Amino acid sequence: MTLINGPLPHALQGRAPARTAKRLFLATRPMFFSASILPVLLGTSWGIRSAPSLDYAAFALALLATVFTHAAINVVNDVYDDVCGTDPINTERIYPFTGGSRFIQEGIMTRAQMLRWGLVLLGLAAVLGLGLSAMKGAGVIWFGLIGMALGVLYSLPPFRLSDRGFGEIAVGMGFGLLVVTGAAWLQSGIVDC
Repeated sequence: MTLINGPLPHALQGRAPARTAKRLFLATRPMFFSASILPVLLGTSWGIRSAPSLDYAAFALALLATVFTHAAINVVNDVYDDVCGTDPINTERIYPFTGGSRFIQEGIMTRAQMLRWGLVLLGLAAVLGLGLSAMKGAGVIWFGLIGMALGVLYSLPPFRLSDRGFGEIAVGMGFGLLVVTGAAWLQSGIVDC
């Protein structure tokens, strides 16, 4: 199914529902979701120290919203790294760590398809976030908007935080401090540093 440089294009082509689902799932680069799941688990653990019990619904919605945001950011990053030319020239990449998914470069999905998929994923994350904000208050919206902005601005021209020396700071804030603090706040209702 995969080569040293990623999935084989012919294994993901076609309109069959199973192929489409597989293609859309792999376009999100799911092997990196632990980078967003673990901070939610850590923050939730931190938050329940001050809470009477675990709020399972808030935990589940936060986890799903965070993973959808992460997936969207990965897809949008592939689009704008293609636009800016960084992924096309990265032919000697170390899969899966550099060069994105290469779905655009390998013709698995077009740039427009990837952008639409990224926007759908951001929309799903936003819907989950709105549900969570109905339960926990408007603070959820701020956590979500900041996280989405950090992720999208990482590669979106003309901002491209990754090119300006702020990329790693944005990743650390978006996948570390923000997610851990937000998940803790959802359980405890306080931000306790």
